[in-house]
Amino acid sequence: MHIPNAIQPAYLQSPASRPAPGRGHWGMVARLDALKDHATLLRAVPLVARRHPEFRLTFVGDGLLRPALEASIRELGVGDKVMLAGTIARPWELMSGWGGAVFSTGPQEGFGIAAAEAMAMGLPCVFTDLPVMREVGGDAVLYARPGSAESLAEQIDALITDTALAARLGQAAALRARECFSPPAFAAAYLRAFELSA
Repeated sequence: MHIPNAIQPAYLQSPASRPAPGRGHWGMVARLDALKDHATLLRAVPLVARRHPEFRLTFVGDGLLRPALEASIRELGVGDKVMLAGTIARPWELMSGWGGAVFSTGPQEGFGIAAAEAMAMGLPCVFTDLPVMREVGGDAVLYARPGSAESLAEQIDALITDTALAARLGQAAALRARECFSPPAFAAAYLRAFELSA
């Protein structure tokens, strides 16, 4: 029986208790390593910014790929659009100001707890279209073709442009996260597993 990790309760606070997010400020929380696909998301930034000059992207996390990403940011000329925030002790506080979240990753991804945490906050999300990410997001997020900056940009653009869609998916994401990945859901799954093994 597969039981996903539980998300921290801090990500489950009511959206009413958080400030209204800025639609053009998005982010991704993940280690800066080869398992993820930050490079494709970086290439999507200028594509999104063509239609939405206010677009900004924050990467939360640190890792061995930071120097390479810094070089890519310079090469793409998006230093005014992208911030590498490093490791943050309370990322939900920064995320509360985002208009949406992205989880761009590769085929070796295991679960994507940070993706579930973004969903729990009611953020409209775009994930890489991989089976493991479909397990996390279900029908509550939009999906982009693996390795395609164009596809990522199209999906981000759709959520920035269509505020009704963004609101609907944000609500659906929060509901799915509570039902599937909250501590009560985690505990209930373990109890079922114990009952089945008895």
